[in-house]
Amino acid sequence: MLQDLDPNVKAAIRRITNRFIRLRKGNPPHEVRVKLGSNRHDLDPLVQERVLDQTVDTYRPRLRALDLEDEQTREFCYRYTDGEQEANIADQVLEIVIRDLKNTPSSGGH
Repeated sequence: MLQDLDPNVKAAIRRITNRFIRLRKGNPPHEVRVKLGSNRHDLDPLVQERVLDQTVDTYRPRLRALDLEDEQTREFCYRYTDGEQEANIADQVLEIVIRDLKNTPSSGGH
């Protein structure tokens, strides 16, 4: 499904993921939607399918969003290291993984 997305939508997901990895912050939805223009509604199914997490003021990547990243970025996100920045990112990725597992009906996390 992710590979079939419009290139501009893929780029938006990558920007959201990149900002989260670098700054540990989400992207303002209004900013992302304005950049997508007529494709702005393509993000709605991605929230429903747990590729993105959306709150009132931010988009954050979920575990499935990492599928669009290169192998090195994925490895970086999954790897736990002793460095403070990497540990913080790993904690946030783990938080997303745990939230995804809790929200998966087959996991019994409800």
